[in-house]
Amino acid sequence: MEFVSMIPRNESIDVGLAGSLLEIFTSSCVSQVLVMLYTCQDIRSKECARESIQELVNYISFMFPQSVSSHCAPILLGFCKLLRKSFPHNDPLYKLCTSRFGKMVKDANNFHGSNNRVIREFQEMFPSIADTATMISEGLVSNMESLRNSGPQATTISFFKGYLDQLKFGVREQVSFPIPMPSYSELMDHPNKFKFLYILFDDLLTIVLMCLDTMEEWIEKKEEGAFPHYLICKTGGGYEWLLEHKDMLNFESRRHLMRLLLPRMDGLHPYVILIDRSRLLVDSFDDIAHAEPDSLHVELSVRFKNEEAVGHGVLREWFFLVCQEIFNPKNGLFVPCPNDQIRFFPKQASKWDMMHLEYYKFAGRVIALALMNKIQVGIAFERSFFMQLAGNSICLEDIRDADPFLYSSCHHILDLDPLKVDQDVLGLTFVWSINESGSVKDVELCPGGKNIIVNSRNRKKYVDLLIHHSFVVSVAEQITHFARGFSDIVGEERIQKMCFKSLELKDFDVMLLGSESDISVEDWKAHTDYHGYLQTDPQICWFWKIIEGMTAEQRKALLFFWISMKNLPVEGFGGLSVRLNILKSNATIDHLPFSHTCLYQFYLPAYPSISMMKDRLSLITRNHFCCSFGIH
Repeated sequence: MEFVSMIPRNESIDVGLAGSLLEIFTSSCVSQVLVMLYTCQDIRSKECARESIQELVNYISFMFPQSVSSHCAPILLGFCKLLRKSFPHNDPLYKLCTSRFGKMVKDANNFHGSNNRVIREFQEMFPSIADTATMISEGLVSNMESLRNSGPQATTISFFKGYLDQLKFGVREQVSFPIPMPSYSELMDHPNKFKFLYILFDDLLTIVLMCLDTMEEWIEKKEEGAFPHYLICKTGGGYEWLLEHKDMLNFESRRHLMRLLLPRMDGLHPYVILIDRSRLLVDSFDDIAHAEPDSLHVELSVRFKNEEAVGHGVLREWFFLVCQEIFNPKNGLFVPCPNDQIRFFPKQASKWDMMHLEYYKFAGRVIALALMNKIQVGIAFERSFFMQLAGNSICLEDIRDADPFLYSSCHHILDLDPLKVDQDVLGLTFVWSINESGSVKDVELCPGGKNIIVNSRNRKKYVDLLIHHSFVVSVAEQITHFARGFSDIVGEERIQKMCFKSLELKDFDVMLLGSESDISVEDWKAHTDYHGYLQTDPQICWFWKIIEGMTAEQRKALLFFWISMKNLPVEGFGGLSVRLNILKSNATIDHLPFSHTCLYQFYLPAYPSISMMKDRLSLITRNHFCCSFGIH
């Protein structure tokens, strides 16, 4: 990296000299060594190689002027080819390299030279195009056979679309370039290459037509999953029509659609947040609420004062902790449902405090950022709150969790014998009594409401107005500010509403809360690797035996200490981005275990007995400890 950074980057650069220096770098085998390290089993070497490749690829993609960037094509292509041999197509580094190479191809300025190097280099990507097309074809056929089969992955479709964008531009440049070009024989073996493309697209279109015929049958039957997620992979607009058929999408499709609506994280420089744990909510508010929305469309880097730890593990911890504070009833912003303490809705009285309203806007930003970063924060929304964020009206069934007493009372009014209602046994008028600043105040539900007696003919209207005032009017300011904060991140109010319209409440629960199922120890074991220990070592056997005896909350606390997550994705440990690791700590047995949450690493000293290990693990699973100290 130091060698590449020494190459001049100004527009007056000697292109020939820069090209020669880049060719020296290409021939030095640095790319091969980095990819070799990236494939090794040693976690530290792998992470070091990943960071080096990512930094190098981003540097040569963005830091050089256009006159030089085409000389970088062999470096990017080299990484693409090397990574393709060793990793699946959804490997993050492979996707990064191919996307950066695609940017280079699409940049017309790269073709303003006589050698048209980027076009020639692009042809080396044809095998990857063929591989991706085959994966799509096989996925389509699989999904046609049964709706239960997932079909091609969304990332595969997006990947293929990126290839097509590159291919279209390359072909267009060859047939319409304004200055004399080298002959096709110099650029490509054009008959064979175009025959290859013709066969590839002909086969793919045949399968797509078969798939569309099958879809028509599914749509007629109104089957869930009739719009597989690979049909909503395009990154442009025009999703509104899909919302009308949301009930025909499966969860993965709805989640994917929602994520397409969120902005992509751009830029090379992260937005840095420095937090004092003793002022967690205040410091977080100052950093997030006052930031320009565009400045938050980058990677967030969180550090806690007087702590060395940085990285994604710290980011996950911060999101979890700050959301616990935002939704803590003691802070007066949200209240939990009586029978579901992790499901929240806005507090009615909070609208009278202007500072509280700004905190609702801040809360909207934080939730949008958590969704952008695909981080679960351990809370869920109450149904009427969720429905209003989607721009929908609410009904009696929507308030069941928020106010069970009002829900049952309204049902009693609606179910009562009409003759008894007309005899005024209820003694009700169109008035709603509210507690405002410690005193009871009567509010008319409609003009002249205090003089309108509830009877069998108007009781439905009474219930509807009561619900509207209790759960819409009373929290309108709070929800408006929350939605405004969410819109700050996603771009506009229309997109904000579409984000919620695209999901069912149960989908939003999974994305924001994670799985509510108890953590499976067997699944945990199956996704854990060992370094310095063997699976049969006494310490490892004791470790799993202790976890099996833990309560559900203790397991969550240990998981949080390990990876800064209390709730797993709906797919369980298999839904995490990497496997977990237990490493043998060099520390003495007097020390506690410690973790590198960013790398999912848990360092376990070689304790001589199960009782000592149990005592140590018991200590780190205490809430005040696992959420405050020892996490690296």
